[in-house]
Amino acid sequence: SFSGFYAGVGGSWLAGFGSSEVGGSLDGFVGWQQQWPSGLVLGAEVDISKLWADSIVLHCDEAFVEWSASVRGRLGYATGPLMPFVTAGWGGRQYDVASTGHEVITGLVYGGGVEYRFSKQLGVRLEYLRWELGEHTLGRQEVNLDDNVFRFGVGYYF
Repeated sequence: SFSGFYAGVGGSWLAGFGSSEVGGSLDGFVGWQQQWPSGLVLGAEVDISKLWADSIVLHCDEAFVEWSASVRGRLGYATGPLMPFVTAGWGGRQYDVASTGHEVITGLVYGGGVEYRFSKQLGVRLEYLRWELGEHTLGRQEVNLDDNVFRFGVGYYF
């Protein structure tokens, strides 16, 4: 069953088409979900990531994305040890801008993925997240901060 609390770690590949961010991250996640006899799974998850990405080169300035975190709902359908799911919620990222310091930008986060349980307490996941942060002024330049994140992880289920 996919019911109960879980926690895990993972990594990701970040590909920002608007801002040209490319990099990776170390991720941690915790959540809770309930599976019904029909196989429907409903839950919530919080994650935090330390990001390492190419800088965003701005006109006469430079910015680096440092951290991200999100709070999301999850809806899945369990078929034995396999559970495809969709997810959506709110997230934020902290940017370090050379001329202005730290700036936190928030927006919509959504995506989907699949989890596979090897045992009652151990599973793996693959996940895609779309970060819709939109156009923002970093330093003195308008930049599109929308990103695509491809993640993998290992979870422990309590």
